Amino acid sequence: QVIRGSGRSYISFPTGDRLEMLSLHEWGHSFVNPSVEKHPALVKKLTPQYNKVSTIMENQAYGSVGTFVKELILRAVNSIAVRELYGENSFKTSIENNKNKGFYLIDEVIKELEYYQAHRDKYPRFDQYTEVLLKNIIKIN
Repeated sequence: QVIRGSGRSYISFPTGDRLEMLSLHEWGHSFVNPSVEKHPALVKKLTPQYNKVSTIMENQAYGSVGTFVKELILRAVNSIAVRELYGENSFKTSIENNKNKGFYLIDEVIKELEYYQAHRDKYPRFDQYTEVLLKNIIKIN
């Protein structure tokens, strides 16, 4: 649904599947953000990964390494949800769309999240796995 204002400006409100995924993404911030923010030294170590895509990130209003990392993790979570809800083709499309937006580490983060899913007995809560996740992302070049 689109509401047009004067001139070229308009506001687009997502519906259906897009609204569902946007809601999941935004709700995910309530878990991912505080978990990542508990590890500022590890986030800082991800600056080289951020610097590779800083211009494209800044153009999307993701102007810091912390924001990049949180968005990367959430986009990986959303891609996994897309696979569960809409199938493998939609999953692959989600990954490619995110890579095109500069989230080039998404494949590796998805693998890390799949490991987390398989080891929930060891890490019952996401914040218990975040340090491991960040350390493993740091190792990726």
